[in-house]
Amino acid sequence: MARDQAATALANWPELAEFAQAIAEQWPVKRRGFHHMDFPQWRVSVTVALMEVEAALDSWTGQADGVFLDGFSPALNPDMWSSAVFQRIAARVRPGARLATFTVAGHVRRGLQDAGFGVAKCPGFGRKRERLEAVFDGETTQRQRPQRIAIAGAGIAGACLAWQARLFGVQADIYDPAPGSGASGNPAALVTPRLDAGDNTISALFSDAFAYATAFYRRVAPEAVIGEGVWQCALDSRDLARFERISQQAGFVAGDLALFAPGDVVTYPGLHLKPALYISPADLLDRLLAGQAVIRQSIPENLSGYDAVVLACGDGILDRAIGLPLRPVRGQIEIAAEVTCDRALACGGYAVPARAGLLFGATHDRDDRGRDVRQVSREANLANLAKVMPHQAETLVGGLMSRASVRVTTRDQLPVAGEVSPGLYVLTGLGSRGFCLAPLLAKAILADMTGLAPPLSAATHRLLRPTRFARD
Repeated sequence: MARDQAATALANWPELAEFAQAIAEQWPVKRRGFHHMDFPQWRVSVTVALMEVEAALDSWTGQADGVFLDGFSPALNPDMWSSAVFQRIAARVRPGARLATFTVAGHVRRGLQDAGFGVAKCPGFGRKRERLEAVFDGETTQRQRPQRIAIAGAGIAGACLAWQARLFGVQADIYDPAPGSGASGNPAALVTPRLDAGDNTISALFSDAFAYATAFYRRVAPEAVIGEGVWQCALDSRDLARFERISQQAGFVAGDLALFAPGDVVTYPGLHLKPALYISPADLLDRLLAGQAVIRQSIPENLSGYDAVVLACGDGILDRAIGLPLRPVRGQIEIAAEVTCDRALACGGYAVPARAGLLFGATHDRDDRGRDVRQVSREANLANLAKVMPHQAETLVGGLMSRASVRVTTRDQLPVAGEVSPGLYVLTGLGSRGFCLAPLLAKAILADMTGLAPPLSAATHRLLRPTRFARD
């Protein structure tokens, strides 16, 4: 259902106008995958799976306390009311969970009973004479949820963790001796997904994270958005063929990714990522950390006052023996204060209109933790810029400012999000996609801690778990 259709339907209940407007503002767009809506004013987070019902139930790993079945008529939509669906529902509820549905069809009653529900007919509503209520067998149990956590790092990962902690009702203390000094401290950053042509779990992770991050930043910190739309250059014919396949993936909204031809500004063809953003990290971090005290020191050794700890400290995590195959990647960027550009480009490196001028780079120096500015890195960045934007490169006559920082990657080039030992969690390995991945993965960690509804699919959760390296 489209946003306008939903708003029209909800208008029939004017007493719900406040909720209807908030829901409409975050209404899911038409793309396959998990969609997330946050309502911090009510401490509510909603995950919507747009896919076939069996695939959705297989993908979701949560344990529900309540279920409402409204899959249109069992006679007209039988796939929604099959025994296989009821068995999957039973696998996704807690003992004592309650279920309700408008239908009293015999095969629905029997299917729920076979799945482990105790079923009863109750008075219906409106023109419905009867409805079903059901309770899943077993005793209701309560999970102990953390009340107070410590977060190491006040970059984009730590800031997103703190924001999600407030949403989940968890107090968070952030420790960082120099907030904003790491890889999240550049004057501008891109919010773009990794482009994977496989249409698989990896591509689903990035399309879900990208959709959530761009909507999250527009809603929570609109002042941090410098501009929209990123032009991803294809440096050879294989890139272009890959981009064409990616533009058709169901994980993206149709038309949001479009091929473009070379022109006056960009000398290569490529893929226009229309909803992608370029942002001001400083403004974003200020908004996410508003009202949140940051303790300007390293995280203490004595953490007895905390129920859980999350390490999200950028390359500082490399100094901790946590048994993960992490590696540093140095990146140097340049800022040209007198140069302007009407678009953001990704071209092996990137070129981004920043409020301070044109930002371009970055180098990709593996196994290097150096933060010093280097002439050889500047020359590499200038050569890359000249390749795709020769006019802008020609205008650079000096006065460049440079900055180097360190990103963290893993052996398989995927992030790590989850518990490494009892009470100790990590959010790391984001590489150059931190601003795309951090909002969703921070939500995943808080959901894991609290036992509340997970935002990641089962396959994605397995892909990112810290224990995946233990079998190597």
